[in-house]
Amino acid sequence: MEAQLKVMLVSYSPEPEKTISAAARLCYSPADAEDILSKVGDNDQQDFLGKLTAVGHLSPVEHASFTFVVKAYPVLALISLSVIASHHTVNSHNGM
Repeated sequence: MEAQLKVMLVSYSPEPEKTISAAARLCYSPADAEDILSKVGDNDQQDFLGKLTAVGHLSPVEHASFTFVVKAYPVLALISLSVIASHHTVNSHNGM
């Protein structure tokens, strides 16, 4: 029997770059969260995230997430992944 695969996106971080950028800036800035969130703009995120990657500070990436339901007959799994898939959670059911 050939396996059938169906994937459905259940939820996600609507602005993952902004979420990651704000989380990282909280580590380095003396400013409070409201101040940082109000100043995180579209223009500087790519450069800032590039700097984080260059220095190996990847833990803020875990603040963005995507959750999928994956059905590969006969198994059904709920999978939550961070943006870089550094960890995942799988709950599976075989229909029994």
